[in-house]
Amino acid sequence: MNVCFVAHASKLEGADRSLLETIRLLRAEGVSPHVIVPRSGRFVEELEREAIPYTVWPHYWWIGRKSEALHLRFARYGALLLTWLGSPLLARRVRQLPFDLVYSNTIASPLGMLLARWLNLPHVCHIREFVDVDHQMDFLLGKVRTMRMLDNNSAALLANSRAVGRAFTPPLKRNTPIVAYQAVALGPSPLPTPESADLPLRLLLVGRLHPGKGQETAIEALRLLTEQGTEAELVLLGSGKPDYEAHLRTTIEAKGLGAKVRMEGTVNDPAQHFVDCDVALMCSQNEAFGRVTIEAMKYGRPVIGARSGGTEELIAEGQTGWLFTPGDPVDLARAITVATTERSELDAMGRRAQAWANNTFSETAYSDLVLQALRAAIGETSGRTSRTS
Repeated sequence: MNVCFVAHASKLEGADRSLLETIRLLRAEGVSPHVIVPRSGRFVEELEREAIPYTVWPHYWWIGRKSEALHLRFARYGALLLTWLGSPLLARRVRQLPFDLVYSNTIASPLGMLLARWLNLPHVCHIREFVDVDHQMDFLLGKVRTMRMLDNNSAALLANSRAVGRAFTPPLKRNTPIVAYQAVALGPSPLPTPESADLPLRLLLVGRLHPGKGQETAIEALRLLTEQGTEAELVLLGSGKPDYEAHLRTTIEAKGLGAKVRMEGTVNDPAQHFVDCDVALMCSQNEAFGRVTIEAMKYGRPVIGARSGGTEELIAEGQTGWLFTPGDPVDLARAITVATTERSELDAMGRRAQAWANNTFSETAYSDLVLQALRAAIGETSGRTSRTS
């Protein structure tokens, strides 16, 4: 099976890592990949490192910031028009490649759908975001119209969580999103020897530095804990826009937490940080899936997560972690306090989380499900008339 994978970005964030993982797993099952990327970057470096063929083709999203200035919104419409008009040129360029199917890695870009239409191939879209409640974006052409276009021009839709699938089901008529939990494959990592309970509770928050990711909620919760005399420390992994990074550093110092909060930027492999922490945090207001949550669990760490989005599907209260009210530092501080008072149980909770995550998010289960969806899509009548409205 020859599959054209369409990437929406060229960084190496959650969705990009998930695409790489998907390609690796499907490649092991005999799928021959070719990736369309919008520009060079860390993602392309990984493709080259793994000898995965690719084509760089600039293309743009059909989603945009809700609060952006009017001139920026018009610029997005112009970029979207360029993507639309450029799609037949891309099809002409790759037509000699014997593709069986086009796979869009996210719902952010229409290019995969358009390319499949011009090549008269089945299209599969893997929806990995809510768009509105997680990224504070909206669809330039409207959600209902966009989803119906995607529905009419796709042989199958995948969703990375039940919450995401439910968020897009009402406008759909042909396709019901198939829930495909990402495998989140990791290398082996033994649990460290438990250290003294007299040390501060070590908290870890991994994610892009962004208001929606909840770093400020975690910082304020730590301030409340410090006032209460609860010993804890926090490591923030990730990077973001320079002004927001500066804002977070200023906030940490203003709250007197300079000795308790460390910002360590982006790391290629956060494994050692997961191993070194006691509890991982997932503070996003609405996380579509929560790859970091599964990584933490697979490293044997309980997780305190916001009771929303995909996170709510992943944490069993009091068994593999705790849930708190999204955006509420008081409730987060309460959950951390519980973790502190039940510190002797953290290792057992981490092992339960690890066993559940390894069983639920296996490479075999994920690759089998995705491969089955792709084969079913190819089995459809590829000559059916495609519509884009």
